[in-house]
Amino acid sequence: MKIRWPKGFGHLSSKHSSCEIDFKEQQLKLSNLLENFNLNLESISESDYKLFFRFLKARQFNVEKSTEMLNKYFEWRGKKKVAELINTTQIPIKIDLYQRAYHGIDRLGRPIYIDCIGSSNIKQMLEIHPEKNFFNQWIYEYEFLVNVISISCQIYNALKEHLPKDSDITNINKDEIMNLLSLGEIQFQNFSTLNIIDMSGFNMGKFDGNCRKVIKELVSISQNYYPELLGKMIVINAPSIFGIIWNFLKPLIDERTAKKISVYTHSDDWKSVLFDLVDPDQLPKFLGGSPNYEGEWFNANIGPWSNQIILECIAEKYPNIPKPLIFSHTISKNNENIPEN
Repeated sequence: MKIRWPKGFGHLSSKHSSCEIDFKEQQLKLSNLLENFNLNLESISESDYKLFFRFLKARQFNVEKSTEMLNKYFEWRGKKKVAELINTTQIPIKIDLYQRAYHGIDRLGRPIYIDCIGSSNIKQMLEIHPEKNFFNQWIYEYEFLVNVISISCQIYNALKEHLPKDSDITNINKDEIMNLLSLGEIQFQNFSTLNIIDMSGFNMGKFDGNCRKVIKELVSISQNYYPELLGKMIVINAPSIFGIIWNFLKPLIDERTAKKISVYTHSDDWKSVLFDLVDPDQLPKFLGGSPNYEGEWFNANIGPWSNQIILECIAEKYPNIPKPLIFSHTISKNNENIPEN
């Protein structure tokens, strides 16, 4: 049975893939993986294509290992009631205890995730909010990433490519986006993020049992259930104890992920590294940026996923994505939200 491949899907040259296989072999292996789950290959959704391809890539196109990984993923998803989680009403949490947010896009069109773990107070946060809620919130944000941020960035990048150079993309209309979607002009391959981790203020006192437990669980969620989303991680203001932290982290992450991480101390010129990748107006002021908004950076909601027209198109094109999830970050900008389970 022939698979209807979304335009651009799976186009990874052997030179850039995790193992030396060509596009035709990638198609064959993905087809075999899908058949292991008794899926209707003629009607499978684009989101499922992307999901299965990421897991296949995470296991270097080994179908047997990818099948095992996906079985564990589906079991975990049912146990955590993720489908219910992304449909539930959210409750606010004080984000100043652990400032983090998606903020802008880099020059490759990737969403930028900024995490200020250095200034966090994880112990106090867990005293105020149940541990379960905190991890639910992390899962919720990953679901927002793969279902909303990814599509909105790909729509934005397609608009930049197909519209005249002098077009104001911020004022695009719904018909232009839906036309691109209907024609299959949205490219789905190789979606990834740029992560900036600011460790300013981190010390051994913060690297306690609570912090280690949280980091260990978050790494597990990322690698086992949302693989192949990290494009590049830049750690800045790394403290003198980073060697101790890295010795804790290294056994938790795979070698391919480790190669995507670059570390800079406070004395290194990390700003020039960021500016090589990101325009200044896409970064908050504390990273040397020149954003066009007032207020706290983590409430700014900067990026294509804040464009109401783009979100409406996603809701219309992909009715299986819950609307509460699609519009969650436009409804509440002043507070971080944790979904109740």
